[in-house]
Amino acid sequence: MAKAAALPETAVYRTSVESTCAHALSILQSDATDAEVEVALGLGQLEEQVLAAKDELNLMAMMSDWKPWEGVRWRC
Repeated sequence: MAKAAALPETAVYRTSVESTCAHALSILQSDATDAEVEVALGLGQLEEQVLAAKDELNLMAMMSDWKPWEGVRWRC
């Protein structure tokens, strides 16, 4: 979640990522087995989730560059 801190607090993308990560972290910190974690997250196998998390980190860097929360600037 450290990379998300670089995004504006009001950015919907940031709040979504933080919420998703906090939910997953709470499940991972429980005493659940791997199978129970997979069911609780409902997002596939843990290996798939690790790959998805890495992709999300890459996307977060791109979103930081793109700054979609600033809106579109039209040239006329």
